Amino acid sequence: MFKKFLIAALLVSSMAVRLFADEVSEETYKNQLYYRHNKLELTTKTRVIGESRSYSSTGISSSTYSFEAFAQTYGNIETSSLQRSEQKEVTDWFIYKGGVEEISDLEFLELIGDKARYKDVKEKMATRGGWRLLGNATIGVGIVAMLGGAAFSAGQSVITGGGVVTALGFFISAFNLEPHHYIKSGYALNKIDEYNLALKKKLNLPINFE
Repeated sequence: MFKKFLIAALLVSSMAVRLFADEVSEETYKNQLYYRHNKLELTTKTRVIGESRSYSSTGISSSTYSFEAFAQTYGNIETSSLQRSEQKEVTDWFIYKGGVEEISDLEFLELIGDKARYKDVKEKMATRGGWRLLGNATIGVGIVAMLGGAAFSAGQSVITGGGVVTALGFFISAFNLEPHHYIKSGYALNKIDEYNLALKKKLNLPINFE
C-alpha cells in the first residue's frame, strides 16, 4: 500500500514539475518575443548622389585697321567649356524599434527617459516650425503682391518688391528645414545599449541574448 502511494506521489510530483517547466518555458518565450519586438537598433544607410557641373565662356574681340580711305575689321570669337561630374557617398543613420519601426529623435528621447534633451529638442523643433510658418506666409504675401501688381498694372516697383519678398520667404523656410537628427549618433548608440541591457534585466533574459 505504501509502495503504491509512493509511486502515485512520484507521478504527481513529476507531472507538477513538468507543468511548471512548461509554464516557465512559455513565459521565457513570451519575454524573448517582447524583447525582440521592443529592442532598439541603430542602422546606417549609404546612398550615392551624382553631381555634375558645367561652365562655359565666350569671348569676342575685334580690331579695325584704317589706311587712307580704306578700313578693314577683323574679329575673333573664342568659346571654352568645362564639364565635371562626380559621385558622392552620403551616409545617414536611423533608429529602429523592433527592427522594423523607425522612430524620430523625439520619440527616442521619450522612450529612454531623457527629459532634458527631449525638452530641448522639442523647443528647437517648435522654433524652426515657427520660422517656416513665417517663411511660407512671406512667400504668400510676395506672390499676391506680384500677381496683384501685374493684374492692376501697378508700378514696376510693386512687382519687384513682391519678388524680393517671395525670395526672402523662400530663404527663411529653407534655412529652417528640419535636420535629419538633433542628437549625435554616438550618444544614441550608447543610450541604445543602456536601454536594451535594462530591458533584458527586466525580462530576466541573459545579457548576451539577441
